[in-house]
Amino acid sequence: MVEPGTILCVSEPFAHVLSNKEHDYRCENCMKRADELKRCSACASVKYCSTKCQKSDWSIHKKECPCLKRFQPKIPTDSTRLLLRLVIRFNNSSTVQESKGVLALRRSFNNLMSHEKEITNDKNRCDQLSQHLFTLQKVTAGVIDLPSSRVLLQIFGKMTTNSFTICGEEMQPIGVGIYLGPSLLDHRCTPNAVITFQGKSLHLRAVAQIADPTPSNVFISYIDQLNSTAERRRMLMEQYYFKCDCSWCQDKDLVSSVCRIIHV
Repeated sequence: MVEPGTILCVSEPFAHVLSNKEHDYRCENCMKRADELKRCSACASVKYCSTKCQKSDWSIHKKECPCLKRFQPKIPTDSTRLLLRLVIRFNNSSTVQESKGVLALRRSFNNLMSHEKEITNDKNRCDQLSQHLFTLQKVTAGVIDLPSSRVLLQIFGKMTTNSFTICGEEMQPIGVGIYLGPSLLDHRCTPNAVITFQGKSLHLRAVAQIADPTPSNVFISYIDQLNSTAERRRMLMEQYYFKCDCSWCQDKDLVSSVCRIIHV
């Protein structure tokens, strides 16, 4: 049993990107604020707070770097960059990552659901993928061999339905990442755990007493809990392709009372 406030696990990203608007203020690797940042001399697109962070990010940036250099003076969107980094990491997608803490979360990128069928039938998502692929083909030509169209669709699907918005010290969005272990956790509109960040490190904290802290008994909210039931269900279906039937969504008295408050 764990009590409210307990850190259930700490997880590092499988892939992450710092938001473009934060490049002048935060390190690309650790995502922490720094007074002095050193720009990558090759692509001039990313900055690091130390040699240690630059070396830590080099395993993926060394392949990303010539692509970003080719795109200068522009910078790809955050989502396109994350997709590029996932393509770079694709050959290591079977690597299992394990979160640290009382909650054992182990998963590989191969285990993530891609929702391939749903995305194929989703015009908005198909349009987004087309835009990403246009940029990827432009910046990777002669540098990185892109996988097949179907594999790219699967990677895109896994990205869009498993991404976590990384928030800074004041809970403002500063980037986005794929966290393999925490992606196991299901949604509830009344969660018993919440996610916070320290730099790029994801911290999962209990907000209620949990008798048996296993992945099937720990829930987070994928969306804003303050929205109406209809709005929450709409957002979950559009973003994650499922209908929520948690106790809160099925409580008709609660739905009626919330509707009355909204219309006052």
